[in-house]
Amino acid sequence: MPRPFALVPVALEGSNGAMDTSYAVALAAGTFFLGLVLGRRAGPLQPPAPPPPIDAKALELARRVLPLEGKIGAIKAYREATGVGLRDAKLAVETLDEQ
Repeated sequence: MPRPFALVPVALEGSNGAMDTSYAVALAAGTFFLGLVLGRRAGPLQPPAPPPPIDAKALELARRVLPLEGKIGAIKAYREATGVGLRDAKLAVETLDEQ
């Protein structure tokens, strides 16, 4: 009966555990260096885009929602009104905290 496939070699009949450990270490080292090489090819990360201008009507809606539903509700209301992402909506609603 054939043996099932395993990522780390299983002990062969009559072999000692040191041989299997060396295979596991070699596999881990090879995976590490392959990740290092492929990771360098990805290139540098780009800085995030600046947030869009704050929509006054949507911010007023968020201001009315803030005491009722809290900060998360205000962010949801701002996102639904403007269609912006979570980061941009959070930054806009945080301007209400500063005022």
